[in-house]
Amino acid sequence: MGAFLNVCPIHFQRLFPISPSSGIWIVLSHSRLLMMVSSRRTLSILCRKLLINTCIFVVLQVSAPYSRTILTLVLKILTLVLID
Repeated sequence: MGAFLNVCPIHFQRLFPISPSSGIWIVLSHSRLLMMVSSRRTLSILCRKLLINTCIFVVLQVSAPYSRTILTLVLKILTLVLID
């Protein structure tokens, strides 16, 4: 399997929709991991990723004088909780 991944690496964050007889499934590839999820879970995964990216962006864009405010502390904690 490792040799196959070296020859055919899976690109970061690609979505491959497939539709078996039981309904629509989405294959998410992340680094070298493939995950099949139903279309119901896809929306929650994408919303969570958007929220994580938004929190990280806001925390990184806050200037130095405001880096120790309650808002940035809450966003940092929220980001850590969402990532785990």
